Amino acid sequence: MIIIKEVIETLGKIGPKAHSALPELIHILQNSNNWTNQIQETIQKIGLKANPYLLKMLQHKKTEVRQRAIVTLGKFGLENSHLIPILTPFLKDDSPEVREVTVTALVNMGAKMSNSNFFAAEDVNTLLQLTQNNDIDIKKKAIRTLGKMGKSDLILKALQKNLQDSSYEIRLIAACSLFQLGEKEKTRPILLTALGLDEDLQLIAIQFLEKMGAESYFAVKELRKITKNFRRSRVFFTAQTALKKIRQN
Repeated sequence: MIIIKEVIETLGKIGPKAHSALPELIHILQNSNNWTNQIQETIQKIGLKANPYLLKMLQHKKTEVRQRAIVTLGKFGLENSHLIPILTPFLKDDSPEVREVTVTALVNMGAKMSNSNFFAAEDVNTLLQLTQNNDIDIKKKAIRTLGKMGKSDLILKALQKNLQDSSYEIRLIAACSLFQLGEKEKTRPILLTALGLDEDLQLIAIQFLEKMGAESYFAVKELRKITKNFRRSRVFFTAQTALKKIRQN
C-alpha cells in the first residue's frame, strides 16, 4: 500500500512526462477507494492529456466515479474553461454529491453567477446550506467556493451570516470571500485582526492578502510588524512573500 502511494506521488513529481501512466491512474481512480486525493493531484500535475479519460468517466453509472471525474477536471481551473458546457448538465444530476462538486468545478473553471446563466438559485442552494454545516471543513469549502461565484444578494446574505459564526476561522474565511466580492470596508477589520492572532489564522489571512495583491495595501503596516516580530518562522516568510506581491502591483 505504501509503495503504491509513493509511486503515485513520484509520477506527480515527474509531471507531464508521466502521461503514459494515465490509463493506470484512471483505472485506480475509477475502481478503488484508496489514494483518491493523491491520484487527483498527480493527474493534475501530469496535465490536460488526462481530459479524454476523465470525460469518459462522466458517463459512468456509479455516482462516486462521476464525482471523482468532475472534481479532477475542476482541479485544472481555467485551463479547462472550455469544458464548462460539458459539465453544466451535471448541475441537474440525480446525485446531490455530484451536483455539489459540479458547482465547485465550474467555479474553478471560471463560471460566474453574476454574468452567466450557469448558476440559478436552485443550483447553489446546496452550497448555501453547506455554509451552515456542522462539519467545519465542509463549511469552509462552501464559503470559499461562494466567494468565487460572483456577486449576488443570495451569496452576500449567506456569507454575511457567517461573519457572526462562533468560530473566528469561519468568520475570517467568510471575510475573505466577501472581500473578493467587493465588500472591502466590512471585512478589512477582520483581516487585520487575524494578523495578530494565532499562526493558523495569520497564515490564512496572509496568504489571502498575497493573492489579492495591490488591493491588500491597507495591511502593509501589520505585515511589516510580523516580519519584525516573527523572525525565521513560517509566518515571517509568508508575510515577506505577501509584501513583495503587494508592492509589485
